Amino acid sequence: MPRSPTIYALAAALAALFAASIYFFNATEPTASGFAPGLNRARFLIGGQLAALVVAAIAWRMTRAPNLSGARKRIGFAPFLVSAGALVWFAYSILRAVAF
Repeated sequence: MPRSPTIYALAAALAALFAASIYFFNATEPTASGFAPGLNRARFLIGGQLAALVVAAIAWRMTRAPNLSGARKRIGFAPFLVSAGALVWFAYSILRAVAF
């Protein structure tokens, strides 16, 4: 079965969004003062991870074709799990840092 260039494009977009969200989180200077300095950094991180999660969900949906084997379907689900796990972990870390 020939490989779809759409899957490769989605994989490249997922990797780019994941890397860009972490880069912009580190490259952005914290602004504001008082209660929550630096939350502007979290906006880039959470936004990028959320966009990566959407791309991963689309890729996962594309790998659920009935003609694919069980292993390929599970491999298609892996980017979705990584992206969702990263989003939950980053959100938890940021909220915990703000709360304490």
